[in-house]
Amino acid sequence: MVRRITMQQIADAVHMSRASVSAVLGNKPNCFVSEKKRAQIHETAVRLGYTPNLLARGLRNGRTNMIGLLCSSMQSEINKRELVCLVNLLLEHGYSSNIVYYKGEMEKLRAASSELMARGCDALIVSRAQHSTENEEHTIVNSFTDKAVFLFAGNPDRTADQDIVYDFRAGFLEAADHLKKLGHRKIKMLKHRSEPHDPGLIGFQEALEQLQLDTDSPVCCVSEVKDITPDFMKEFLRKNPSCTALVCRNDVIAMRVIQSCAKLGIRVPEDLSVIGFDDIDTSAYSIPALTTIQQPVEAAAEETVNLILNMLEGQANPVCHSLSTRLVIRESTARIPNKTQVQ
Repeated sequence: MVRRITMQQIADAVHMSRASVSAVLGNKPNCFVSEKKRAQIHETAVRLGYTPNLLARGLRNGRTNMIGLLCSSMQSEINKRELVCLVNLLLEHGYSSNIVYYKGEMEKLRAASSELMARGCDALIVSRAQHSTENEEHTIVNSFTDKAVFLFAGNPDRTADQDIVYDFRAGFLEAADHLKKLGHRKIKMLKHRSEPHDPGLIGFQEALEQLQLDTDSPVCCVSEVKDITPDFMKEFLRKNPSCTALVCRNDVIAMRVIQSCAKLGIRVPEDLSVIGFDDIDTSAYSIPALTTIQQPVEAAAEETVNLILNMLEGQANPVCHSLSTRLVIRESTARIPNKTQVQ
């Protein structure tokens, strides 16, 4: 059986006390070891194959330095980017992550929360929590721990001390205002599935009302993104001849629209302006480069970790609980066109 490398063995190798090695590897405050010696300790720990005994550490100080990450969705690029940012930032502060995918289902969330706390997690982060009036996720998770942060994609009407919220309304208001200044008055949203509590839909509708733009049937839904074809766009424009701009619920939908329009000979943005949502990596490289609403994923992850550190370590990091989405203007929007007639 391979024996675990101990801190004493590392201390012997670098000719320092075990207490100093423990302070460095445990990221303890008031550690007065020089940067050169810190680097030497970390290099020696890696070379010898040292791994911390989280169980022993937890028994000593009541902590495991492990955070449970509960994810409601892991399909989109944005959700994955958020997860990677959280894991990397937690690692920088000495915390490992235990990730569970609960699919947005409340019973799975309850079981996962129970399991993660039983494993000794110091705190829980709920990524992409559902934004609803019931706050069901708060109720479930808070029944297992008071050390939890909820990262919402939504509109910050009821932001609690435990919440970090992406403000979708700010981005959709910027997008609608940008199109209005370009002369557009008939703006539609194209989205995947009909979800009345979708914060993006709510943000878009509120933006139209605030800017006094046409609010008559402003939303069109498709069952699947693959349904956005040249035939679909031809029919859409036939039914909505006065529509000069489309705001799409995500960048993939927007790029499908542009692709389908190109096959019909409809030019974006000369004949139809298109805006996406998310600012995924490929949006900047589409033809034309996609104007889109950007989610502040990196900033949200930073605020979430700051809030966790305040909870667990008594730090006093300032925390911004509401983060605005913003419009990134590229090449897919232009002044109101002379409408192309679709035969």
